Amino acid sequence: MSNEQEMQEKYMQFQMMLQQSQHIEQALEALNKQTEELNNLKQNLEEISKVEEGNELLVPLGAGIFLKANLAGDKDLLMNVGSKVVVKKSPEEAMGIIDKQLEEINKAVEETVKEQIRLTGEQQSLQGEIQELIEAQES
Repeated sequence: MSNEQEMQEKYMQFQMMLQQSQHIEQALEALNKQTEELNNLKQNLEEISKVEEGNELLVPLGAGIFLKANLAGDKDLLMNVGSKVVVKKSPEEAMGIIDKQLEEINKAVEETVKEQIRLTGEQQSLQGEIQELIEAQES
């Protein structure tokens, strides 16, 4: 294989690695967003568990719109567990589920970061090889 062909091949590998890095960055952003949402949910559940029956709440509907409501009866929540199935959970049970989800996300973040570090090392190595080929071609 000629020097130029080898350089082109390595450059294509480098470009593919850059795309993989971008996908990893996007995955990390999504995982961080999920973590933030779950932490906010957990904080809201902690606040709800402190509210006494009959007290007024502001319930977020979305896009900065809230509904005033009074807490009546028990504080059980209806939680979607998938396949359009909803189950009744106490705030404490819901927080336990959220904690498990946060643990899973943290593991995924750790593994994704490890992959990112590995890929960065490979990119640096390949970049060095490309640089050597360029210098050999110039001399």
